[in-house]
Amino acid sequence: MTQRTRSNNFIRRAGTALVAILAVVGLVAAYQFFFGAPGVGHFRSDSGQAGYVAAYERAMSALPPPSAVHDVPTRFGTVRVYEWTSPRTVDSVPVVLVPGRASGVPMWGENLPGFSPSTAFSRSMPSATQACPSRRHL
Repeated sequence: MTQRTRSNNFIRRAGTALVAILAVVGLVAAYQFFFGAPGVGHFRSDSGQAGYVAAYERAMSALPPPSAVHDVPTRFGTVRVYEWTSPRTVDSVPVVLVPGRASGVPMWGENLPGFSPSTAFSRSMPSATQACPSRRHL
């Protein structure tokens, strides 16, 4: 067998192996996409959800109680909006507080007292609304 034949055989086997590996990776990815665990907005486990709910409720209890709670349906799921208002602020221009991508309403705890002359609204990410015991899945 010549050197050229050996290298052609090696290249052919390596190409076949690469195609087989990519096919397996593609099948696994397709399975995960269609049948895998839910993605954004869901908890991976009951214990993870319980830990999140406990921490969220502790943090919310440190805030002044909201004067109203609104559940707003969106195409991404239900968003919970908390409203802090009083008779003195009902006619003022509202302030909307939007938490960061990986945070929730409690992050505004230090800032809420500074907004007392205005009505303040803050929303929770869909995963935070899911943390409400009555909202297991969106």
